[in-house]
Amino acid sequence: MIKPICLALSGLFFSLNTWSLPSSFPGSNQFDRLMNELIRKYHIPGASLSITKNGRLVYAKGFGYADLNTKEKMKANHLFRISSVSKPIAAVAVLKLVEQRKLSLDDKVYSIIGDTPLPEGRKINSNINKITVRDLLRHSSGQEIYNRSGRINSPMQPPISREISSLFSIPHPPSFKHVVGYMKTQPLLHPVGKNFKYSNYGYALLGMLVEKITSMPFETYVKKTILSPIDIQCMQFGKTLKSHQISGEVSYYDLPGRKPVNSVIDGESSAPFPYAGRYIQGWGAAGAWIASTVDIVKFVNHVDGQRRPSILRPSSIQTMIKKQNFPEHRRPTFWYGLGWRVQKKKNGHHWYHNGASNSGAAAIMLRTADGIAWSAHFNKRMPAGRSMYKEFNKGMWKAIRSNVSWPKGDLFKRYSACLN
Repeated sequence: MIKPICLALSGLFFSLNTWSLPSSFPGSNQFDRLMNELIRKYHIPGASLSITKNGRLVYAKGFGYADLNTKEKMKANHLFRISSVSKPIAAVAVLKLVEQRKLSLDDKVYSIIGDTPLPEGRKINSNINKITVRDLLRHSSGQEIYNRSGRINSPMQPPISREISSLFSIPHPPSFKHVVGYMKTQPLLHPVGKNFKYSNYGYALLGMLVEKITSMPFETYVKKTILSPIDIQCMQFGKTLKSHQISGEVSYYDLPGRKPVNSVIDGESSAPFPYAGRYIQGWGAAGAWIASTVDIVKFVNHVDGQRRPSILRPSSIQTMIKKQNFPEHRRPTFWYGLGWRVQKKKNGHHWYHNGASNSGAAAIMLRTADGIAWSAHFNKRMPAGRSMYKEFNKGMWKAIRSNVSWPKGDLFKRYSACLN
């Protein structure tokens, strides 16, 4: 089955054109060509790319299809699952509370979280009481579950989430308070604050922490205090089921030849992995957001201060991108700060983050040291490995360094409305 499907899709993609609102400018064809080549090579139904220069939206285009069945053409303001690109948003939300002195980076997380249900007969690991807000932001809490092959087994998804439901005798998926109760009893991967070990659970826990501090749902807090003031109106938490797809959200596609899987939601029918394999809303601050590429670059430009109002103070930004000295950060110019991956350059720092494609979409975001930011989204699950990400990044840097003649206008107003 795989070969016929791939051939059919390949034939479709070679006939696609790029649909966009903005006019072309000298050098824009390089970005067009890169995106078209990627969707053809990797048999991706559709993609979106937005670029800013010095705070202005200078490029925003959709490629291919938002939905293959309806032949809905992709637009730059279509919404995608962004997975771990959600983490910089969570970090900024927390740092905003630190600025307001409602929270400290050295506060002990579990003293704020308070009581949660515990599995019967299990005791709390006392070492978790040492975990600080800073540890969660920089992935140094030691709280995560990895399988024997070294891949993350986040407790928000099977097989661990099914173990949690079984321990508490509750339907699957378990609520996040039950996930937290389970994780309170687990051994740590390393002593608190001593190593970098990427933790989706840690960022989901940050969302719960924000809720305790603000007395409102994490999503509501972010919309009210961060997104709405900078005129980002369409971002929101996504959901798992195809029937819960919102207006303006793309359809997601699995790898060719993959069979439907049993749903993570008890009582729901089996479906393709993007609509059954992961409980999207259960990831919360760690990876539940859906957003357009335009939304993401706008957010970045209001974080780094190239657009007003600035979300964070300069001192908070310095804290956010400061080098964290862990053994895992062996390369002196690369590290994970507080919610952002960082690369040191002669003229400043690049900030970036990727979102894995297990949810049926891939996301890439980067802000360069010299005032350029870009965001790219793809609506298909990618095969194991990082070949597509590497090819995209190589192509983007090649185009950026070719002395593109950037337009002087600003396209943000053109994309301020949500798609119906």
